[in-house]
Parts: sequence; structure tokens; C-alpha cells
Amino acid sequence: MVTRMQTPSTHKAAEYRKRARDARERAAWLSHREARERLLELALQFDQLAETEERWGQRRPELPSRA
Repeated sequence: MVTRMQTPSTHKAAEYRKRARDARERAAWLSHREARERLLELALQFDQLAETEERWGQRRPELPSRA
């Protein structure tokens, strides 16, 4: 089995994607329009952060792990 080492950028991107998903799930339960829209905007910002981290991760070489 081959496992990919997760770089700090891919780890951050995954965390941002999780936060975006959580914000969308919470927004779905809100009846107050302005609060729902703020959460959806926050989700978009987390998605943008994830994309930025993924781009950074593609540009940076992997560092050797310290043993």
C-alpha cells in the first residue's frame, strides 16, 4: 500500500475545506437570511484559502521528514 505524505499545505487545505463544509451545513439550518448569507460567504472564503494552499503546495518541494 502506497501512502502519500501530506504536506503542511495539503493539510491546511483539507482543514479549510472541512470548515467550508461545516459552514454550509450550518447555513442550511438557519432561517435568518442575513446570518445564512454570512455563513455561505465564510464558506466561500474557506474554499479560496484551500485553493491558495493547494497552489502553494504544488509550488513548494516536499521537505524531508526529520527522524
